[in-house]
Amino acid sequence: MAVCSPLLVFLGANAVLISDTASISALASRTATPQLAEPPIGDSEALAVSSEVVNYVRGGPEISHKSYFQEEELLHLSDVRNVISRSFLLLKILEAAIVSSLGGAFALTRSSAVARQRFLRKSLFAAGVGTLALAILACVAFLSFDSSFTAFHLVFFQNSQWQFPYSFAIVNLFTPGFFAAMARSIVVASSAVAVILLVAGFALARFKAGLKHES
Repeated sequence: MAVCSPLLVFLGANAVLISDTASISALASRTATPQLAEPPIGDSEALAVSSEVVNYVRGGPEISHKSYFQEEELLHLSDVRNVISRSFLLLKILEAAIVSSLGGAFALTRSSAVARQRFLRKSLFAAGVGTLALAILACVAFLSFDSSFTAFHLVFFQNSQWQFPYSFAIVNLFTPGFFAAMARSIVVASSAVAVILLVAGFALARFKAGLKHES
């Protein structure tokens, strides 16, 4: 639980953000510099192309505006699609692991409501602390965003090209500003979930203390 829950929160935050095509496309549009691409891309066309790319990397249909991209850009987008697909699979595995562990623990403690409550309280605390620790690490990494961005790509795209000239469409449609904003959103969402988990754990502890006092 202490390991799976924080990872589940982070991957879940990514999944929620990626599933909202409209918001991601709007963010890409605000941070994009399509006029710097060669050839330049109009603002309205850039929004349509960005939406297609977002849909594609999350498992949607092929990109119809392929003429804007070089072959190496399309290969990278295919790699991104594969990474996201694997992350969704990992998300499902983590969900199954957490549900199984909760189910197993509740089955083993079915004769003791106190033991169940203790397990749930400790699980909430562990998940909250672990998620908050990941959020803090992410904040530290964010202070050196360029280095962290490079390290991320070296880990997940070590066998393919991911650095492109500034004139390429992919660089101008999805700028460093776009990825920095996405990273901030993930950190904020994960931190909020961590606080909720910790508050729930404290509330459960207070509830147990109240029951003991009454008895």
